[in-house]
Amino acid sequence: NVALIGSLAAREVFVTTLALTTGNEDDSSLPDRLHELRNDDGTQVYDAATVAALLVFFVYALQCMSTVAVLRRETNSWRWPVIAFTSMFVLAYVGALVARVVVHVVT
Repeated sequence: NVALIGSLAAREVFVTTLALTTGNEDDSSLPDRLHELRNDDGTQVYDAATVAALLVFFVYALQCMSTVAVLRRETNSWRWPVIAFTSMFVLAYVGALVARVVVHVVT
């Protein structure tokens, strides 16, 4: 969703974007609103498997653009920042996929 794309700049953006995109007029908390979100078929949007996948993704993804900028400045090349960002993104994606499948099998 849009929160994951926005969080590529910084991890902190994810929660803020979720709060803005799921906002409503009542005073319910963000966890309550996320728990109430449903797909068209009635299943939860953020079930246990999705939450586990998001947690694993955020652990491994290199999402801080200032870190990439420092890598660029310190190495004086774009090679290592691109390698670091790409390899960590692939690791995060594969880890999230494995976490999602494992949680689906277990639950």
